[in-house]
Amino acid sequence: KLYIFMKIKKKNTFNNQVMFVDGMPGCGKTLFPSIFGGYDRVELLTYSYQVEQYCSLYYLNEISLDAASALVNLSIDQITYHSMMSREVNFRPSDLSSVFKNPNKIKYFKRIFNKGDHAISQLIEDEKPILNLTTHSLLVRSEPIFDALGDRATFVEIVRHPLYQIRQHYLNTRDLYIQDVRHLGLAYQVDESEEVVPSFVKEYENEWINGNPMDKAILSMYYWDKQLDRFLSDNKQIKEQVIIVPFEKFVLSPDGYLDSIEARLGVDRTALVAKSLKKQNVPRKRIADGVDMPVYRRCGWQPSIDGSERDELLVRNEEVKKKATENIFYLLQEMSAKYEEKYMKGIL
Repeated sequence: KLYIFMKIKKKNTFNNQVMFVDGMPGCGKTLFPSIFGGYDRVELLTYSYQVEQYCSLYYLNEISLDAASALVNLSIDQITYHSMMSREVNFRPSDLSSVFKNPNKIKYFKRIFNKGDHAISQLIEDEKPILNLTTHSLLVRSEPIFDALGDRATFVEIVRHPLYQIRQHYLNTRDLYIQDVRHLGLAYQVDESEEVVPSFVKEYENEWINGNPMDKAILSMYYWDKQLDRFLSDNKQIKEQVIIVPFEKFVLSPDGYLDSIEARLGVDRTALVAKSLKKQNVPRKRIADGVDMPVYRRCGWQPSIDGSERDELLVRNEEVKKKATENIFYLLQEMSAKYEEKYMKGIL
C-alpha cells in the first residue's frame, strides 16, 4: 500500500492585506469599519463567518492546521475577488455592512459596470485593496489566519469595560446561541450527553451548562479575557500585527489609535475618515453618547443616564447583580477592576 504525504495548500493568492476588526459581542466594533472604510484602499465592511468557522474547527481539533490555513486563504481570495467587482456585496440599505453605510459607496456602484473575471486579478495587483473584515472573538482562535496570511494580517482588537458589554452578551446567551437558527457559529455536543454548546466554551463546558443566561454571559467574557492574555503572551512574534484599541479611550480621543492603524496599513487619513468620525460622534464628551440606531437597541444599547461615567457603570452593575449567581458575579467584579486599572485611569 502506497502512502503519500499530503499537505493541503493554496499555491497562489492575491497577496493583499487583510484587516480584522475583532472583539467580543458588545465591544463596539461595528463603530470602526465605517470609519476605516473612508481610507482609499480599505474595502467595505464584510462579515466572514467561513473564516471564523474554519478557525473554530481547528480550535476544536477537528481539522489540521494546514487544512484550516488553506481554507482561510481560499476564503480571503474569494472575498477579495468578489468585492473588487461588487459581486456578493451588500446593497441592503438598512444593514451596517451595506454599501449605503460606507463613505466610499460610489466605487461599489461603479464596479458593477466595470470589467470582471480575468481583469480582476490585475486590478487587485494594481490597487492593493485592504479587506475590512469584522469578526467575533476570533483573535484567540486565529492561528490558521496568521499561518495562512503571515504579515498580511492585521488585527484591530477592540476591548471594552465588561459592564458595557454585558447587556449584549446576556441577550446572546438567552436568545441567540444554539437556540436561533440564524446563529452561524459552530457548536458541539458534550461527551455522551445531549447538551450542545457554542464552540468558544471549550474550556468551561460544565460551568456553561449549569449557569443561567447571565452567568453564561459573564463566563464567556471571563474566559475570553483569560484566553486573550494567554494568546498574546504565547505569540509575541505577532505583536506588531495586533493593535489593541480600548473603546473608551478611542471614542474620547481617537487620533493616536488611528495613527497606529494608518502606519501599520500604509494608508493616509482622508476627509471621508473625518466625516465618518463626526457621523459616529467621535470624539465625544461621554463614552455612552453613541449613535441611536435600531440595530444597536436590539443589542442592548440604551441612552446614557444623567450623571458621571462611574454612575453609568453602577447602574449596569446593579442590573447584573439581580440576575447572576453570587460566585459568578464576583468574576465580573474582578474583570471590571482589572479593566479599569489597565485602561480607564483618568476617565473614571
